[in-house]
Amino acid sequence: MIIFKEFVDDLRIKFQKIATVTAEKEISYGHQLTCERDGERALVSVYYNKKNQFRIVWPTNKNQLCLDLMAEVGVLANRDEDFNNIWAGSDESGKGDFFGPLVVAAVVLNKEIATELLLAGVKDCKEMTDKKVLELEPFVIEKALAFSVLELTPKQYNYRYTQLKNLNTLNASGHFHALKDVLEQVPEAEGALIDQFLNTDIIIRELHKIFPEKKFLQRPKAEENTAVAAASLLARARFLHSMDLLAKKAGLNSLPKGSGPVQAGVARKISNKFGKDILVKFVKTHFSTYKDI
Repeated sequence: MIIFKEFVDDLRIKFQKIATVTAEKEISYGHQLTCERDGERALVSVYYNKKNQFRIVWPTNKNQLCLDLMAEVGVLANRDEDFNNIWAGSDESGKGDFFGPLVVAAVVLNKEIATELLLAGVKDCKEMTDKKVLELEPFVIEKALAFSVLELTPKQYNYRYTQLKNLNTLNASGHFHALKDVLEQVPEAEGALIDQFLNTDIIIRELHKIFPEKKFLQRPKAEENTAVAAASLLARARFLHSMDLLAKKAGLNSLPKGSGPVQAGVARKISNKFGKDILVKFVKTHFSTYKDI
């Protein structure tokens, strides 16, 4: 859990990149920072409540310094401008990994929570270390208005793949069900943004059948949006937890991520120890890597 002091410390570090923090003081239920640059001055107040929720209050009259400070912490980032206040995002993890599950997650945020997540360091999990992903996982879970994390274990994944014969169809089903879950939890959400991996809008069409009044978008690199980034983080965290459990079952310290000769070599060792039939519980058997075992 991110504590208020850490939140303020992180905010100060971001502010000092573009201005000088000339004064600070404690205020009722919060902390105030005075920032100055080239004759401009901005007072920024940060508040907390009993639920460990943080809120930044910016000056009413926003000079250029204030606007730059807001941009520095992501408040004015274009990534969250598709929706007015409450929206969902979805993303997946494990799609390109030979070992481990396929995980799809969806998260619902509002603008205030999105700012908190940005300040805490939440971004596309591909731009974060696994250690940081696991560190921020409980914070995202605590702050999100709703979240859903759906996992197909390797055994489940292999069974479903033999039925569908298409990874994108399997992945699309995960996005649909995860988003359906969170949008039912938060009916006031305006809609959702989906990280695009298909050339069709099949997910959007299916969601519109259930939520005809909502706005749905999909685009490449959607992880720039905070809700999608938060979903990517939760999906990655679950993938990492599952990889640890699989490694223990195999009697190994860890399993290699990705797909290639190294992964094939480790799978071969597991096969030699337990028999090749056991691999259906560890790997995605339609990968070309499987043929090298």
